[in-house]
Amino acid sequence: MPLTYSIATGIGLGFITYALAKLIAGKVKEAAPAVLVLAVLFAVKFAVSG
Repeated sequence: MPLTYSIATGIGLGFITYALAKLIAGKVKEAAPAVLVLAVLFAVKFAVSG
């Protein structure tokens, strides 16, 4: 959030980072499905809007 000056962007990057950390650690099963869905949606939003 401090790097983007936007609360929404900071939260979105937090979801993406959390999901990626679980994926890299091999603990995807521990993450809630809603978190994974939100991470994908935020990633798509950032990819489309630039």
